[in-house]
Amino acid sequence: MGEFRHFTRAELAGEAGIDPWQIEQGLKAGDPAKIDAIADGVHRAGVAAGEVDGDFEDARRQFRDAWVSDGARSPIDESAVVQRILASVGAHRDQLRTIGVKYEQVAAALAKAQRAADSEIGVLEQQLRAVDAQMDAIDRLAATDPTAAKNTMKGARALAVHFVLNAGAEVLEDREAYSAVLSEASTVLKANGAPQIPEMPAPVTPQQSEDDKRRQNEIEAFQKVFGRAPVSQSDWTTAAALDPHSYEAKNQGVPPNIVVGRIQPVPGQGVVRTNLFIPGEKAWTPVGDNLGDNRGFDPSAGPEESRVAIYTDYDNGIVVARQNPSVMQTSDGAQVQTGHPDVRVSQNPNGSVLVQYRAADPFSPGGEEIAKSTPWNVNGEYVIKPTPNGPIVGGTVSDFPAVEIYHDDRGRVTDLGHVMPQNTSVFGPLAGLPFSQTIGPGLMGEFPDTVIPGLSTGPAPVTLPGGAPHVPSAMQIPVPTVMPYPSVTLGPVESAPSVPVGK
Repeated sequence: MGEFRHFTRAELAGEAGIDPWQIEQGLKAGDPAKIDAIADGVHRAGVAAGEVDGDFEDARRQFRDAWVSDGARSPIDESAVVQRILASVGAHRDQLRTIGVKYEQVAAALAKAQRAADSEIGVLEQQLRAVDAQMDAIDRLAATDPTAAKNTMKGARALAVHFVLNAGAEVLEDREAYSAVLSEASTVLKANGAPQIPEMPAPVTPQQSEDDKRRQNEIEAFQKVFGRAPVSQSDWTTAAALDPHSYEAKNQGVPPNIVVGRIQPVPGQGVVRTNLFIPGEKAWTPVGDNLGDNRGFDPSAGPEESRVAIYTDYDNGIVVARQNPSVMQTSDGAQVQTGHPDVRVSQNPNGSVLVQYRAADPFSPGGEEIAKSTPWNVNGEYVIKPTPNGPIVGGTVSDFPAVEIYHDDRGRVTDLGHVMPQNTSVFGPLAGLPFSQTIGPGLMGEFPDTVIPGLSTGPAPVTLPGGAPHVPSAMQIPVPTVMPYPSVTLGPVESAPSVPVGK
């Protein structure tokens, strides 16, 4: 496959950082059948010298099992090799058996590597043809929604690069397996004066850009959860949230903490993104300045551009909560640490989802767990309700930090609600965290607690003299039992819990 409709081989290899076609061609430069002929010549010389046993036939069978004929030129001139070997029978009589076996093992390893690489390249070409077919749909989409088409094109290109990267890794592994056998054989051949088989040149690996590496990380993160690569726009949005890497320089490579939970999908409702961010450049704390996100409301903000991001993906049936690293500037320099978000999620039969979250600065005096138990923590609860016109959101959030909620659906972004803290100065957390405010319509009634009336457990009646019953006046007041709507705490990606669906 020389060209891939919108992308060339060279472009895909450059973005993937590896060229599987180039590695495959390197393997095909050697002809295992001709190396086998050389081994046979050595074997016959060994027969003449009486140095024969079953090792050569075992190696020959390995070659026959792996051999594929490709008509490529031999990396060595077998006629010269055979003549040289036969001319030096006397000098190498004791080593002929070892040399023959080694040459045969090299032939078998090369044949096996060629066949495996050919198979892997075939799978790659098939995958790329499937992505190519997707381009037809993108072309049709471009006529009505250019923005959605552009976003989908980025996903298709990233998927193609992912396929190339995987194929490249597999073919490179085949090459390394052959090279290991050749290296081991070369030691024996050289020690016995036998002609050497030239080593293959090292494969050229193009430089992969940072954006390409990021896309690859997103694909791998999505595959880890769903067992497939992302394709749709919802897939890519969730893949970015699941990516366990930090890219902003201030985070110094410290990863986020990510927790997830599986919900019942509601196809067609897209992804609801909730971002909790510090609008200022920094926020004051007793131990130093905590770097903020330094931005206003931004529908295009990625999952790393907030303190906490919570994505509810109705199309794929998952809730992802991500707390990004906190950066504390002190007189001793910058320190980076990531907190652990506590997030509980419920779902009702109509598909509505209740999200209850609590998070704190990991640099809080006494630690984040103590901070979570005080009024100075980031907290809130809100309901996302699917409707025929798309989801709506309503609930209560702490007065700091800023909150923005967006709905992504096939490349279109809708603002579902946003709240800016009343105090956006460096003292915003101190002034705002103990208080709360509402966002969106009142939807909490979607998740009522179950109240079971209490039974009286007051004193039992006593019998007075003469047989008259008497009930003591001190009666206990019945206390009802309150059963919260069923929910689950989000957990690690490796063991994502299922969110219960209440009645």
